[in-house]
Amino acid sequence: MSTVFQGEHFTDEALSARFKPHPLLMILIFIGIMAVSQILPMAIEIPLSIVIKPAFENSRTLYSDIMTGISLILTVVGIIAAILYCRLIERRSLSSMGLVRGKCVRYYVLGAAFGTMMFAASVGICVITGAVRYVGADMYSAPIFVLICVGWLIQGAEEEILCRGLLMGSLSARMPLWGAVLINSAFFSVLHIFNGGFNPIVFVNLTLFGLFMSVMALRFNSIIPCCAAHSLWNLTQGNIFGLPVSGATSGPSVWRFELLPDMELWTGGEFGIEGGLGTTAVLVVMTACLMFVPEHTADK
Repeated sequence: MSTVFQGEHFTDEALSARFKPHPLLMILIFIGIMAVSQILPMAIEIPLSIVIKPAFENSRTLYSDIMTGISLILTVVGIIAAILYCRLIERRSLSSMGLVRGKCVRYYVLGAAFGTMMFAASVGICVITGAVRYVGADMYSAPIFVLICVGWLIQGAEEEILCRGLLMGSLSARMPLWGAVLINSAFFSVLHIFNGGFNPIVFVNLTLFGLFMSVMALRFNSIIPCCAAHSLWNLTQGNIFGLPVSGATSGPSVWRFELLPDMELWTGGEFGIEGGLGTTAVLVVMTACLMFVPEHTADK
């Protein structure tokens, strides 16, 4: 029997918030914060793109990559919006969002290892099944590679702070913790509904990804390892293996792998390996490991 929902968690602090919205209202608030986190960066990104585009008339690829890096870095707006809402409206602390100082460096390194190894395992399954093949190195711009890597570190943290730190925490103040986990995991998947190649398997896998991250946050009583795992999952996917990240390409890569046609059940098709059965298997196994590992071995 899993003990992950038993005992004390950082989400317990949300019970003392001055404003505890009804779950339905919280979902609307979350959608509003997500809208702000999308619209405000666009107000910066669009004028900036107009300014720098003429300098890259002869290199559309570099222009696209630079804008990808800028777009990722601007997701910091979502982090700021989530923190401001929790601090000023609900009046709850950063620790109630899982942003705790204790063991933060150790947890970040651990989460980074989780994210890297889990996605590498998904690629390994695809290689074994013959669904992907290596096509060569593709490190055509080290500066842009660094720019995009920094962007992934911010973007991964943003989605974890929004979904696990904000939504899961706020929902847990008015409903059972397991319900808050399920709802925030499903909403994480819905956030990607307009990405290219989204389909039922993608929905299931992204919900499983959200579930894994939620369980990790509760098990380690912090979302720090989740931020790292999410960031390194995306970075490894797009800029180590050179594969689509949730339906989009992401610039120079250490290696470049190709998704083979007629293998969509494993490759995820247009969406990428995140939408394949190999990833389903990895997420199910790793979530079960986190949920059912004996409590005395969990790193609290």
